[in-house]
Amino acid sequence: MTAELGTNGKHVPGLATTVQRLHYDWSTGAGGLFMPDGCCTDMQGAIRLFRKIDPNVRVIRTFAGPARDTTYERVGRDEWVAVDPHGGRWGPHRLPAHDRREPTHD
Repeated sequence: MTAELGTNGKHVPGLATTVQRLHYDWSTGAGGLFMPDGCCTDMQGAIRLFRKIDPNVRVIRTFAGPARDTTYERVGRDEWVAVDPHGGRWGPHRLPAHDRREPTHD
C-alpha cells in the first residue's frame, strides 16, 4: 500500500510533521514515512498510525527528503527502539497504555 500526498505533503495530526508519502508492506510488516527535507516525526504518533494500518507492524522507517531519518523497531509486544541514521539506539520505549493493542495472528 502506498499513499501519495503530493510534493507539499499533508499535515497528519499526531505526527507533528508534514507527510508526503506513506508505504506499508504487509508481507514484511515494514512501513515507510516520507517527509519533506528537514522534518522529523513524533515516535508515538508514527507507531500509532502504522498500528492502525496493521497491529503487527514490525519496523517503521522515516525519511526526511532523500535521507533516511529515524527507524523505529519493535522489540516486544509494546516496546520499540529508535535507531538514528548513524546506528545510535534509544530504548526500548514502552507504549502508553492507551496505545497498546494485541497484535493479530493470521
